[in-house]
Amino acid sequence: MNYTKGHNYSGSQVLAKDAIGEMLAQAWNSPRWLLSIASFVIIVSEFRWGVSGVALLAPILLLRYLRITPTGRPLLWLFGALFLAYTVAVAKIATGHIPILMSPMFGLPIAIMHFGGYVFFHWVKAHRGYGLALLAFPVAGVVCQWLIGLTPASTWGVSAYLFIDNLPLAQSLSLVGMAGLNLLFLWFAACAEAILSEGWNRSRFSQLTALVFVYLFLNAWGNWRLDQPFEVEQAVAAGIKTDWHVSMGLLDEEGQQLLFNSLAEKTVKAAQSGAQIVVWAEVATMVRPEGEAELLRKLDELATANKIHLVAGYAVLLENNQYANKYQWLTPTGDGQNEYLKRHPVPGEPAIKGTSLPTPVATPLGLASGAICFDFDFPEEALSRARQGVDFVALPSSDWKGIDPIHTQMAAFRSIEGGFSTLRTTNLGLTAGINPYGQMVARMDHYDHSDGIMLVRLPTEGVNTIYSQIGDLLVYLCMGMMLLCILRRPNSAKQH
Repeated sequence: MNYTKGHNYSGSQVLAKDAIGEMLAQAWNSPRWLLSIASFVIIVSEFRWGVSGVALLAPILLLRYLRITPTGRPLLWLFGALFLAYTVAVAKIATGHIPILMSPMFGLPIAIMHFGGYVFFHWVKAHRGYGLALLAFPVAGVVCQWLIGLTPASTWGVSAYLFIDNLPLAQSLSLVGMAGLNLLFLWFAACAEAILSEGWNRSRFSQLTALVFVYLFLNAWGNWRLDQPFEVEQAVAAGIKTDWHVSMGLLDEEGQQLLFNSLAEKTVKAAQSGAQIVVWAEVATMVRPEGEAELLRKLDELATANKIHLVAGYAVLLENNQYANKYQWLTPTGDGQNEYLKRHPVPGEPAIKGTSLPTPVATPLGLASGAICFDFDFPEEALSRARQGVDFVALPSSDWKGIDPIHTQMAAFRSIEGGFSTLRTTNLGLTAGINPYGQMVARMDHYDHSDGIMLVRLPTEGVNTIYSQIGDLLVYLCMGMMLLCILRRPNSAKQH
């Protein structure tokens, strides 16, 4: 009797496995299922509450979709799936004063960015052969994801950010920037899809082996790099945030005075605790044009009286509800202010666009510079500071619940790329002191109801990075590979 029961149970297992296998086979050969599952994977792996460990499935499934569909209308369905998936993924970060109806506005450029790589893959597959298309996909993906960073949409949705929690692997940013992680991710997906569709062969095995070796080597090297101690002195900096934010609008005269007094008290307290540089959050206060001169006088007095460098983020309200989003860098000696206007206002932000790079300042944390929040979503901004030779970047910022702590983690990528420390002081988000290896050595979350003061010790010197010297050389090499794919003589052999 026991044997019979055991035999029946085993038979049920076999039937269940056969049924599951048949379902998977059907899904693997169904364009509709491939698009649906890939869209679901994108939604659950990107942005807030993301499960990045499953992210690799999306390009594998979409490459399979393009393998089994003809050129033409299937590309439109692919774009529609990407647009829908990224719009829903963006909707996960639409919280508080960010309306969910804005999600398509941000989902569209991300979808276009990824779609470009698949279009180039599909063209090469049809005109140059599937073998070359497997190389064309990752190099085109690298180029497309770099190009989106040149637009106002910034680098949100770039594949490299899927490794945001893998700090050892992220050390490769100091070598070739985000292009290296993008290439590794997309090339691995292309090889995996080819093996699943065609089976093992020497070429695919060699590529996959090389990619796995590179992945393991970069992880090992990254762990070694993180284990190296800083053999330089450290200095103390402080981040200051408030409970007021720009969406609340301009306060009356009494409210403005109370807000400034609160910021000043926190600044004095930070200085008394040893801070030599104090960084306020983005738009920590707001004034009208006629009140700016008086604000600057107070800021200068605050810096000189406490013998600190003060990076004060604030806004000047202009006509038509526009404002100048800026910071003033004031020195302990009172020898003038260093003004900087935000160079990359968020799409829809009513801020006038700054055009000039900040002038570096000599500080206890070495040569220092700054930027404002969204500016550092653009790698070229960090690269420009690195090429100025800066050791420290002050980054006044303001977020919202949906991008806390992701946005600050993205800023850590810029520190690794440029080899400098960053103090990102953030209203409605994560304030963090980040060293040149991207490690958050101190952090304070707005939603932890702290006193709004964070002290951090950071090295007084940065580190040299290869990326700061060669910039986006890997991207340009990928552009050359795309050109070779286009110029190569058409393959007359049967296409897969």
